[in-house]
Amino acid sequence: MTIRKFSEAEVNAIEAAKDGLLSSAVSDTTTEDVFGNPVPGWRVFRKLEREGYLFETEEDPIEINGEPFTFTTVVCLTDLGEAALKLFRAGCFEMNLDPAEAPDP
Repeated sequence: MTIRKFSEAEVNAIEAAKDGLLSSAVSDTTTEDVFGNPVPGWRVFRKLEREGYLFETEEDPIEINGEPFTFTTVVCLTDLGEAALKLFRAGCFEMNLDPAEAPDP
């Protein structure tokens, strides 16, 4: 069994993506808010995406009055990300990598 321990920045990234997060709202680097809490940057989001917790939508451009327009992409949770979120809300910041074992909220 593999146990995955999440950093505070990773927890914050998953929390931020729970309702969909505009990619334009993510900074290039991880910073801190005024309270000293980590605000995850793209490196954190990309790591979680590679591990299967998040995905970024792909948007096809459309034409408006003959001009191309592309919607801003959104960062969303996968099923594995949803399972991790359930664990965080239950007070656990370690995860057995089998999402079927995640507790009910």
